Amino acid sequence: MEKKFQEEWFNLQAEAREILRRGFPGAPRDQRLFQFLVLPSFDSSRCWELYERKVAKGNVELIAVTAIWHIRNDVEKFDPLARLKYPETLTPTIASIAGRIEEALALKVMEELSGISISPQPGKAGIYLDGTGYELTLGAGNDSSRFEWHDEGPSHWETLRNWAIETASKLENALRSSVSDNTSPLREGTKVAGDSK
Repeated sequence: MEKKFQEEWFNLQAEAREILRRGFPGAPRDQRLFQFLVLPSFDSSRCWELYERKVAKGNVELIAVTAIWHIRNDVEKFDPLARLKYPETLTPTIASIAGRIEEALALKVMEELSGISISPQPGKAGIYLDGTGYELTLGAGNDSSRFEWHDEGPSHWETLRNWAIETASKLENALRSSVSDNTSPLREGTKVAGDSK
């Protein structure tokens, strides 16, 4: 990749990850309960979130969100000839779906989380050039905590890591049950916002 394209690619990657970190609340007062990001060096980055939404008479709905940065769609735009077809400033190709989930599922995963007790101290820091980064944010705004690790991460965070991975899978399954494989915006190669093909 040419040097000019490399810089542009790194900027696009940083923008995509920042969009995922900001999250996808569906309403201004949605309260995020947690967010889990999976950020591979050379594959699509993913985000899973759980929100609490206040509705009429003090009731709440629980909203799950999953999002993906379609990295392959954007990599194709950096072929020198293909690059001419796109605007000067590229926007990451990100798709998301959101939907209400059963209260029982949300209560179960949050109860499992409440049962996890770990030291927040990560231990010895490493230097990583590639692989997969993970970020787990609990709560939102001033009342939140965030854990970041690379690949397997600290061994004493294994329970938290496993909870995050299992919970992401449960949310994904709950959301996909209402979306067929042929129409899901989460399939690689699907044309979504940011893709002008």
